[in-house]
Amino acid sequence: MGVSFSGSCVVLSRCNDINAVQGGYVDTSYTSEQPRCNELNSNDIQTCADTWNVQCSSAKQLQNVAALLAPYVQAGDIILLEGDLGAGKTCFTQGLAHAMGTHDDVVSPTFNLLLSYATHGIPLYHFDLYRLDTYEQLDDIAFYETIEGDGVSCIEWGEKFIDALGDDILRVYISVDEQQNRQVHIQATGARSAHLSKSWHDAYTQL
Repeated sequence: MGVSFSGSCVVLSRCNDINAVQGGYVDTSYTSEQPRCNELNSNDIQTCADTWNVQCSSAKQLQNVAALLAPYVQAGDIILLEGDLGAGKTCFTQGLAHAMGTHDDVVSPTFNLLLSYATHGIPLYHFDLYRLDTYEQLDDIAFYETIEGDGVSCIEWGEKFIDALGDDILRVYISVDEQQNRQVHIQATGARSAHLSKSWHDAYTQL
């Protein structure tokens, strides 16, 4: 796939819950034996199959991390992208989409609500639900038919409609610190997403 890494982009540690990074930091205090994130290095990875963290020092590195996920996605997979405005949700989708083989410019679907991209395999569907207010509005954009269809769905602001996503999704929460480092927290919520998370994690740690 030709993905290369330069600079600082390391797996940090395990966290038990997506809320651990809602405040822009990673909480690793869930066990007394667990080292703090800043004490870890690439040779000291604390992780599990379904929950892990990565720190990237640039948007390009975030795209590279997302690109590693491309070989493993399947039709019906849902990737929930969470984080503040400008955190890197669309940046993440760009890395994934281009690694899947699209030659199109991947842009934020803020006003379109849904953009689709043809790839070398299954299509990628990119949702932005920021402007929607009710579950009923999901029907207007064929949301359910799309996420259960023939492609992988990347969904921004989908946490507003968490009950519509099912119980097996891959949650990717991105936060940015004052040095513009991006903390990426990955959490699987079911059997399929846990398998996807493990494959992605293994691909990263084998670099």
